[in-house]
Amino acid sequence: MKLFITVALILILFSCKTGENKQKLMPSSASDLRFSNLAVTWDEAIPIGNGMLGALIWEKEKKLRLSLDRADLWDLRPMENLDRPEWKYSWVKEQWEKDNYSVVQNMFDAQYDRNPAPSKIPGGAMEFDISALGETESVELKLENALCVIKWKNGTTLETFVNAESPVGWFRFTGKGTAPEPEFLPPAYNVEAESETDDSHSGQDLRLLGYPAGELVNEINSTTFNQKGWGGFQYQVNVRWKKNGNATEGCWSISSDYPGQEKVPLLRMQLSQQSKRDIHRQ
Repeated sequence: MKLFITVALILILFSCKTGENKQKLMPSSASDLRFSNLAVTWDEAIPIGNGMLGALIWEKEKKLRLSLDRADLWDLRPMENLDRPEWKYSWVKEQWEKDNYSVVQNMFDAQYDRNPAPSKIPGGAMEFDISALGETESVELKLENALCVIKWKNGTTLETFVNAESPVGWFRFTGKGTAPEPEFLPPAYNVEAESETDDSHSGQDLRLLGYPAGELVNEINSTTFNQKGWGGFQYQVNVRWKKNGNATEGCWSISSDYPGQEKVPLLRMQLSQQSKRDIHRQ
């Protein structure tokens, strides 16, 4: 579970410059990140984000995967041992000086091996079947406008980014062939994790959180996922897309709801308005 902190840091540190997401293709610069292939593990993925919303872009089993996340998705259940009198720097320092640091690890560090929370939790993943697209030509992250551009040798191009000023991610496939459509995959809270390299970043530990099964609603060109967490916390993911000839264009977002916080309009309603706009207007 601790590996989720890595994703949270990526979202915070990789903030977009305000107002610079105008989607004209910027000229390449020496600071851009360029690769010939997509990463095949989540921890080497291309990161995009605006400080709150973000995604990791990589390839898994011939599918392009965007691991979706939001910085405030946390399971905040308390840990019993944190109210002990030993929970202070002077006691930890004393054990270190006595060469008795193992007692510190057993009392505090080992708790994270036995308990699944408190912990950062994932939002989910969005996948595109790219098996028919063939070989990748280039993968580039343009730092000037935080735009990720992926090109395939068959002429297909993907442009994807997260809006700098609003919690919305965008994607667009263009090319001569049929562009793939997105499929949303919920985190493995109630199913066996696929493998230790699954983008849940925690393997089967997610099941130990004890969450009820989430609600996945698939509609025409839209998917909504609702997940309840610990202590009344819940979050929602919404993905919407449209096809225009050989192009597929869409947007996605994640909203969170903690008890006692001001209620916000349903995410699917907000994103419905966003999806009526064109990616060039972001």
